[in-house]
Amino acid sequence: MNDRINRCTNLRAVGSTIGDRVCLAASAIVLTLSLLPAQAVEPPAPELPKPDPQLEQLQYFQGKWSCAVKPVNTPANRSAEPFTWEVKRELNNFWFLGQASTKQAVAITHDTLGYNTLSKRFGRTILTGDGQFINLLSDGWSGEIWVWEGSVVRGTQRNGLRETIAKKGDRVFEATYEQADLAKKDWQPVLKETCRKAS
Repeated sequence: MNDRINRCTNLRAVGSTIGDRVCLAASAIVLTLSLLPAQAVEPPAPELPKPDPQLEQLQYFQGKWSCAVKPVNTPANRSAEPFTWEVKRELNNFWFLGQASTKQAVAITHDTLGYNTLSKRFGRTILTGDGQFINLLSDGWSGEIWVWEGSVVRGTQRNGLRETIAKKGDRVFEATYEQADLAKKDWQPVLKETCRKAS
């Protein structure tokens, strides 16, 4: 305000008529601006990133599955162990969260499935009820086959783990689990699993 008064004083020294007009116009502008309601200009909300389209490959697994698993080297008359595996799309549709449970509804695994946009590969982390930590990677579907490969940590031991899923239709798949020494990569089948979609 003091600067405006000084400018008006200087203008009046040049010529009273011109100076008065300029000062009157400046005062009118200041008065008008002071009467306008103060409006806070909010920056636009940042747009949330969208899930990568590759995630749609995992959509097949969403739902509730009735499964049975059996060790490979067991007698034919031994029954497979039943369990349910439920997979839901969560966290703004960026992740698929799964839980495997026994028929008595006791959780035996929690897993997270997603797509790494940097490495351009699918990732899966499984935590088990007996302390195992499993990390797997995949390139996605190749026809009717999906292969997860990575490692399983039990206590202080780390071994290779591979799961090969064969789609047998929209509501049925079979899976073979293989383990290996990480250095030798000599894969040996250890489990066979069949899952049917319940819902």
